[in-house]
Amino acid sequence: MSVFSRHRRLAVTSAGAVLLGVMLPAASAGAASAAPASVTSIEVNTVTVPGATEWYDTKLHVSPGLLAMTASGTIAIGNGTSWGPAGNPSCIGGPGSAVVGITCDALVGRIGTNGTPFKVGKEAVIPVTRSGELYLSINDTYFPDNSGSFHVIVIRVH
Repeated sequence: MSVFSRHRRLAVTSAGAVLLGVMLPAASAGAASAAPASVTSIEVNTVTVPGATEWYDTKLHVSPGLLAMTASGTIAIGNGTSWGPAGNPSCIGGPGSAVVGITCDALVGRIGTNGTPFKVGKEAVIPVTRSGELYLSINDTYFPDNSGSFHVIVIRVH
């Protein structure tokens, strides 16, 4: 079994646990949940996000529902430091970053070319309210001097 397929199984299991953690507590408390009223499909895809690309088009169309992602890998930025998908914990992105106010060099996403960017980091569950292509990026201000990539498992629940 390859390392990536082993990682993929672990990531899918982790993302599934995250999804259940979001869906079950709200449902058991009788509260309104971000989860769809009924699940009609679950799709699992893997994408590799290059560190030198500002907004990488995953070619994955998302529609209202839940989006769960887990990520691994490292990005080396221009000053020679390397970070995982959670980014540099001692740096907060400022003007020019994809998402101001979150960790520098973290994995971020948006839905559509003009969507509001959000933090993904190592893992995230995002309630999706609009349809569009999923774009992923690094919370950085300059991309040509980056190298490496993040490997992302994307689970779409409709």
